Amino acid sequence: MPGEGRVVVIGSADAVLGLGLLGIDGVEVRDDGEARRALVAALDDPSTALVLLDELVGSALADVLAEAADAPQGALVVEIPAGGRGVAAGSLRDRVERVLGLTWEG
Repeated sequence: MPGEGRVVVIGSADAVLGLGLLGIDGVEVRDDGEARRALVAALDDPSTALVLLDELVGSALADVLAEAADAPQGALVVEIPAGGRGVAAGSLRDRVERVLGLTWEG
C-alpha cells in the first residue's frame, strides 16, 4: 500500500539504540565492510522506504550512495549526524531536494 515502508538506521551503537527506542529497525556496524553489506541489504529489500545512515559510515560508501540516488525506484538514503558532532551540513529538506531533483516553494 502507498505510504507504507520500512525505515532502517545503519550506524553506530548509539544511533541504532537511540532510534531503536522509537521503533526503527537498525543495524549496528563497526567498519566499512559491515556498513556496505548492511546498506546493500537494506536497498535490496523492497520493503525498505528510508535508510538513515550515520554520517561517519556514509562517507566510505559513496559508490553505493550514488547508485541508490540514480535508481528510479527504491529507498531514499539520508545521512544523519553522528552522535556528538552537531548537525550535518545542509538541511534534510535541501538533501531531499537534491536527491529527488525537486525545488520546493515556501
